[in-house]
Amino acid sequence: MANGKQIYTEDFYQEQARKLGLRARSYFKLEELDRKFRIVKRGQRILDLGAAPGSWSQFVLRKTLGDVHLTAIDLQEIEPFHREKVDPARVVLLKADVSDASLSLEGPFDVVLSDMAPRTMGVPSGDSALSAELVRLSMAVALKRLKAGGTLVAKYLQGAELPELQGEFRRDFASFKIFKPESSRRQSTEVFFTAWKR
Repeated sequence: MANGKQIYTEDFYQEQARKLGLRARSYFKLEELDRKFRIVKRGQRILDLGAAPGSWSQFVLRKTLGDVHLTAIDLQEIEPFHREKVDPARVVLLKADVSDASLSLEGPFDVVLSDMAPRTMGVPSGDSALSAELVRLSMAVALKRLKAGGTLVAKYLQGAELPELQGEFRRDFASFKIFKPESSRRQSTEVFFTAWKR
């Protein structure tokens, strides 16, 4: 423990995810974001973009005990949440492209979550540029689909686009914060924008 804060090894979250039957360690990232910003509440409508394998949706279902309307979208199949306490009628799992303009979504939503990440090339400048475009996509979805006062959470792999993205969030949202969870890998450049719609 340093400065009163627990320091965990890189393996800790992976091991905890396995023990708790979680779909991925990224569960803990949303858990930390939620603890800090109080994002997920019972009775909400939540849209999860880039949801596979489903760890963020799993967090939503566990925290709300299934008292939520959840729509999860990914290019890959998302396995149904048989182990969670949930009414299947309240969960929509879509294999679809988030950028498809013809995509029909039952909103408006209280929360839009985006853990979308590009297929990284191993070139930091290229990876961050691709990630920035996914942030912008999530912003566009949120501006269209969120209720007034609703919350967007979007992952970004940091790079040269950060100041520009900050300017876009200032322009389009009431307020925003940038946060890197402790459960992110130390070497990862990822941070998460949390923004609130006007």
